[in-house]
Amino acid sequence: MIILTVDYFYTFMKNILLSILLLFSLGLIGQSEIDRFDAANSAYTDKDYNKAYELYMALIDEGNSSSELFYNFANTAYKQNKLAQAILFYERADLLNPSNKRINQNLAIARESVDTEILEIPEFLPIRIWKSFAGIISPLGWLVVQVIIAAIFLFGMYKWRIGYSQKDKMRGFLMVLVFGLLFLIALLASRTSNDQLFNRSVGIVMTDTILKSAPDNRSDDLKNLSDGVKIKVVDSIDDWYKVQLMNKEEGWLESKHIEMI
Repeated sequence: MIILTVDYFYTFMKNILLSILLLFSLGLIGQSEIDRFDAANSAYTDKDYNKAYELYMALIDEGNSSSELFYNFANTAYKQNKLAQAILFYERADLLNPSNKRINQNLAIARESVDTEILEIPEFLPIRIWKSFAGIISPLGWLVVQVIIAAIFLFGMYKWRIGYSQKDKMRGFLMVLVFGLLFLIALLASRTSNDQLFNRSVGIVMTDTILKSAPDNRSDDLKNLSDGVKIKVVDSIDDWYKVQLMNKEEGWLESKHIEMI
């Protein structure tokens, strides 16, 4: 048990350091990028949406990413009636900052503009509650929580095994039980949070298309889908995706019509 916990401790410390390095390598934006971002914001404020669109798009194409950049670009795309692109980047902004009310409100407005009306069937309540809990903090934040809990767990293990009195050993034993359970919860929450942030199974239909009964253009038509419809990919064959709509209806779409969130 002690060896297993120590291994977890070192693994999480390594993951934290790698995550910090990754954030520095991907998250830092040079001064020229900041100037261009400010220029794009100014163009949007001046209602020069074509210029703002080009500047935002150039920053995104270069690999820059942030909830603010995606949100501003989505607003610009929406102003230019590029509905599917607007929804796509609102969704991406929401993944990075799910608690931002402006993103949620504008995403809801954009979804209402989608021509294909699909009644979303919500997930089972306990699953929604768990996902909401796991999404409170980022996967990196959960790793930090796990490291803290692991440290307390190890201290409890020490008190339990090497305590000077029976009272100390009992306290240590209780700490092992409580923080062992908390560590398991934090570990599962971290995985759920990571899946929600990095799972590439959800996408947006970017062009009007038809949901097919099989991965073949000659198969039966099931439903006309307009751009902006949100789908979940459940399987794939060659250039076809088996998708599930938000109402749980399933069918096949060519991958060229879909952009993953």
